[in-house]
Amino acid sequence: MDDNKAKREMLEWLWKAAVQPVLRELGFYPKAVNPLPRIWWIGVGQLAQAPIHAAAKFTKGTVKVRMTTLHYCLPSYTSTIRALQYSRSRQQHQKNASTLIVTMPTTPGERPLGGVTKEAADIKHNLRDFSTVETLDQPTAECVLQALPGYRIAHFACHGVPSTNPADSHLLLLKGTGDVDKLRVKDIATLKLPGEAARLAYLSACNTANSTEIIDEVTHIVSSFHIAGFTNVIGTLWPAQDEACHKMAADFYSTLSKTDNIAVSYHNAILGLMKDKPSQPLYWAPFIHFGA
Repeated sequence: MDDNKAKREMLEWLWKAAVQPVLRELGFYPKAVNPLPRIWWIGVGQLAQAPIHAAAKFTKGTVKVRMTTLHYCLPSYTSTIRALQYSRSRQQHQKNASTLIVTMPTTPGERPLGGVTKEAADIKHNLRDFSTVETLDQPTAECVLQALPGYRIAHFACHGVPSTNPADSHLLLLKGTGDVDKLRVKDIATLKLPGEAARLAYLSACNTANSTEIIDEVTHIVSSFHIAGFTNVIGTLWPAQDEACHKMAADFYSTLSKTDNIAVSYHNAILGLMKDKPSQPLYWAPFIHFGA
């Protein structure tokens, strides 16, 4: 079976079994509410890895999206209600904030990420009137950990690797010796960044919200940045295509520079991907927003 076809069938099941009943109970379906409400989803067990934000009903024949979670709300995820309350209490909107972009166009033993350099250039262009932007190209994990407290926004364009031990899931960086370095979940989570910092971590990398252990379904790279103090984290549930990562990031930061609203910027960017390739949820559906 075609992988996109299998994913569409799963998204249709999620729409019918999980999302539509909730929207109906809240009064947000069948008629959409304007402006769209925020809804935070908490998955338990296997549903913690389910793309509830992308649940959809598709047309037959020429495949298009008839309706989806994104048409009825601004969807986000959180591990617990308490974690959400804490994140929202730390929210501080501040224009002209500082942004750090970490790029890994090449990584030993991994396929090159050809769009990373262009992705970073587009982000810098889109944020030119919104934020100062600095780039770390192929840095060590220690260098990144030392730098993060100085920035409100941190964008990572690199490879992500989930582990059977969730604390060892990591982003791939580069040691000074030229070997692969690992920015691990357990190291990120210990940062404890102050409230005036750490507004957004954007992980333009594969599998950053993927936990291979159901017993630890909320322990992954995305949640580690949340624990470290970032009130908002954007990541992926499965491997994301380079083209999708580039477009998603460019559209997200373009909207953010105009609205200063992370949830709206995420929502608009993912809808743009869906409009381009509606029949290919593997292309547009992996990106999630976690947190406030």
